[in-house]
Amino acid sequence: QSLSNYNTSNKFIWNYFIFFNKSNMVINNQIAYTYKQFYKNFMYYGDLSYEDWYNQLTKGIIAGGLSGEIEVMIPVSTDYSTPMTIVTYRKPLFSYGQNDGVVIVVMKKEDIIEPLSSINTDDGGITYIENKKGNIITYFSPNKYNIKSVQTIVNKSKKEGINHPEVVLNGKKMIVSYVKKDNYTYVAVQSKKIVLSKANAVKNVLIIVLVISLFVGTGISYYMARRNAKPLQ
Repeated sequence: QSLSNYNTSNKFIWNYFIFFNKSNMVINNQIAYTYKQFYKNFMYYGDLSYEDWYNQLTKGIIAGGLSGEIEVMIPVSTDYSTPMTIVTYRKPLFSYGQNDGVVIVVMKKEDIIEPLSSINTDDGGITYIENKKGNIITYFSPNKYNIKSVQTIVNKSKKEGINHPEVVLNGKKMIVSYVKKDNYTYVAVQSKKIVLSKANAVKNVLIIVLVISLFVGTGISYYMARRNAKPLQ
């Protein structure tokens, strides 16, 4: 009853779970399941059996921090489950050097990439987040890419020491931008054509403003000069 409902105060949190390995119980503010009940009725990994999932959770020490993308299945009925792509944040529960359990915060991919999707990725663009070890956390693109291949191409361009290096993806010239925050790097790979079209649009607006200002300024100067001029007698 003392556990908070974090998904009402933070839109990035879909749910969270506290796993206790000694009792094989998982709880949050709404549920209290055994591990087997949780895996069967609440959420399971599509490519892992219960035994493999259980061993990953209880054997050895679970690494903390953000995971990469994970494909899970959410049971809807006894014979139907819906897929969901998630990213998790894990905080192990240590006691005398043992793995007593873990707190797992679950975020839906679609909520994480919502801010990234505001970046124009048309014409072959892609955005992604990586941690300080270079592991991909999540990515967004309307195009189908092998994210590891994209990351390799982008990393080669970093070594050149250019602020906005150019790379080629699928035969298209792209411009790379980086933002580093804490232990993560946010990378945007945008079509050079789109980036330059924005610059050209800004340039055209400036030219129009300057031309209008020139004509207006000339007109005002002429008007004021005529008002101040006195005819010679």
